[in-house]
Amino acid sequence: MTNWEKRLHSVRERELYMVLNHINISPDTRILEIGCGDGYQSSILRTYSNYVVSTDMTTERGATELNVLCDGEYLPFKDSQFDIVYSSYVLEHIRDKSKALNEMKRVLVDDRTIIIMVPTSTVRILYALIYYPYITYCLLRLTLKRIFQEKKNNSEGITIPHPITYYCLPPVHGAYRNIFEETKSYLIRSWVKLFRNNGLEVLRVVKTLLYAPLEFPLPVIDLSRIGICSVVAFILKKKLV
Repeated sequence: MTNWEKRLHSVRERELYMVLNHINISPDTRILEIGCGDGYQSSILRTYSNYVVSTDMTTERGATELNVLCDGEYLPFKDSQFDIVYSSYVLEHIRDKSKALNEMKRVLVDDRTIIIMVPTSTVRILYALIYYPYITYCLLRLTLKRIFQEKKNNSEGITIPHPITYYCLPPVHGAYRNIFEETKSYLIRSWVKLFRNNGLEVLRVVKTLLYAPLEFPLPVIDLSRIGICSVVAFILKKKLV
């Protein structure tokens, strides 16, 4: 296991326990995890419940706990089959979020719990603050390289795109058109609006840890008491008619 994977597991474990403090799970609780990744959080959930079904779209990440290959928009399960539906860092990657949320509701027993962990706009702002100094350094190197390449290739009629074409804005993380749409969608109030518009009641908002994207080796801080976090967990239930 790489140092990055150890760091990722450490953060995901802390976040998950912060959420589990607010819910009750018995050995008989039927849990569905959507987007289990490498299965690390699945292994933690299995210490609470004897019935955990873990899904993902691919096995490329080496998931040892994966049970079912499926898309979050099309869950191959019967109606009202689970007591808890859990997803972590998944919803922001799904284009048709309403379809995914409706599928979660469909497989959930009435009056039971959906837990969705998603990024906040804070993590995008932190990323931008780190990204631009880093990319400035990269652009300087690329620009110098480009100057020498142009001198060499001008006689051959080769056009080299300017580096700023590719590096002027941080890349999008989820299923969004640009970082501005993504940052707005990551606002806590935007997530709440999305859930309410799709027939879900927000029972609790659990603010977790503050950190920049984990590829940058910067500190992970718990400022949840003052409401500052990079990731937030929503504890939800279906609105019953």
